[in-house]
Order: sequence, then structure tokens, then C-alpha cells
Amino acid sequence: MSSFSKTLLWPLTSLLKTKCPYQHLALEDSLLHRSSDYFYPLCLIYKNASNVSLGRSQCVWTEVHLPTLLTHEEITLSRRFSGGGTVFQDEETLNFSFISSHKEHNPQQNLFFLQSFLESLGMSDLEQTSRFDLLWQGKKITGSAFRKTKENTLHHFTLLWKTNLSLLRKLLFFSQSAIGLGTLSKRQEVANIGESYQIENLNLSSDELIKRLIEFHSLSLISCEN
Repeated sequence: MSSFSKTLLWPLTSLLKTKCPYQHLALEDSLLHRSSDYFYPLCLIYKNASNVSLGRSQCVWTEVHLPTLLTHEEITLSRRFSGGGTVFQDEETLNFSFISSHKEHNPQQNLFFLQSFLESLGMSDLEQTSRFDLLWQGKKITGSAFRKTKENTLHHFTLLWKTNLSLLRKLLFFSQSAIGLGTLSKRQEVANIGESYQIENLNLSSDELIKRLIEFHSLSLISCEN
């Protein structure tokens, strides 16, 4: 159990309507480079259409099974400006992006934003790691990536809700022939938290989950989209 309190003042939050990963990356980059003189902590919540997302230092030949990717025309390929490993996302994967000044940057608190909500649904055995991943019974459900500018910090992470894990495992692989190219992802067993026995009976869609999270934290919503 985290030591943080539910009564924490969370940042202003924007629920993004678009599901385009390229638009999300562009918006994050734009917000991250704002002057801290006009900066307020901000949380973006969004879902991407099916997408494989590389970290900034990774090699696609090492990380992605390209024959599988090419047989799925609906899946896009992108590269983040943050670190972290290669991930697969679809519309049953939730994304959270916290953007703040260095002074206000607090990755443990950012993860508690999600952890405390999941615990309110009846989840237990949740654990934060030193890499700022969130585990459930030892399996990874959330992974973090970061990017810093001179003044500000971006911390974004995903939540595997009901992601297509079968397709994820086919797309993401480690190629022995490409060793030495880029930074390798750290492989770990993953799980869909929406299919766990502890909350499966709630039968929540990802949209319903977001609605409940907003109500749980009494979030103040603003628009970051034109």
C-alpha cells in the first residue's frame, strides 16, 4: 500500500478525443517545451489506435517482428522522444501523461494516481518498482518512460486493460541477428488488469474505466485540443 493519500491535489487533466498516436506525441512534445514561467502540472489521458511505439534509442529490427506488423495494415509504427521499452497499444490500452516542472515532478505520486484507483475497484497485490513500473502479482501492467527538457519533465505510462496480448507477443520480439543495434527492451511477463479475477466481474469497458477514474479523483477537466 502506498503512503500517499487520496486527498492529494491532482493536476489539471485533459481527456483527449483523438486516437492518433502521432498527434498525441506532438502534443506532449509541445506542452513539454512550454516555458516554466507559464507552467502548471498537467495530466493527459488518452487511448491510441493500434500502434507499436519504439523508445527513442531502440532499433526496429531488434524490437519488432516486421512480417507480423506488415500483415496488419491497421497497426501504425511510431517512435517516442522518451526512453523506455517498445510497447504495443490498442484501444483497450490506457495512456497517462504527466507533464510538470522539475520541482513538481513526482513519479511515485503519478503512479499512485492509477494505483489508488485500481485499489478502489478491489485490486490488491499491486507493487511499484524502482523503474516506476506497476506490477500485479509480479506481472507488469504499467510501464513508464520519461523525457526531460531544461525546465520540465514528462512522465508517461500505459495501463494494460484488455489489450490484445496475443498480438502483442507476436509483434514484440528479440532478434539475435540485430544484437548491438540500439538499446534493448527489458522483457517481463505482462498481464491485462481488466481480465484479472479481482475485477473481471465489473465488466467495465475502457471508456467506463476512465469515467470512473475521473469521478474517483474528482478531476478538473480542461481541453488541450482544438
